[in-house]
Amino acid sequence: MAYMYKKRKTKLPETVNRLQATKDGEVLTGYVQGQKASDIEERFAKALGKAIKNGSIMSYEFQPSYIANRNVQGEIRLDFLVHVPPAQPIQIDGTFAHKAAEQKSKDKVKDAILNKHLEGTGTLPVIRIPGNELDTDEMASDALAGAI
Repeated sequence: MAYMYKKRKTKLPETVNRLQATKDGEVLTGYVQGQKASDIEERFAKALGKAIKNGSIMSYEFQPSYIANRNVQGEIRLDFLVHVPPAQPIQIDGTFAHKAAEQKSKDKVKDAILNKHLEGTGTLPVIRIPGNELDTDEMASDALAGAI
């Protein structure tokens, strides 16, 4: 006869509410164009949405892939491609993730590869916006105005 053991009852996870209010009452969903996004990416996307409404930009893409297909070795994923015209590639640098010198040098290499890949397409060189410049909606709008 085989040993029988009691199966543990596992609790089902509580429903996660993606809407999170920040200190100043701002509500963030955690998504941009149906893809997961950080708070600073979402604030920047909101600023881009306002810019589309007032006609200063045409459209934008969130996290387009270059060089290789998505999630394939060699892929370079851009945070935003803003169609002004011309197209302006923008990377958003989180304060923690892009703080170390090693990560900054990796970012420079990726930017150089992407700039070379986009050369001749009429696309401007990649610019980087530090995350600490996107702490509020107003700051995100100012950063966008400085970028385009």
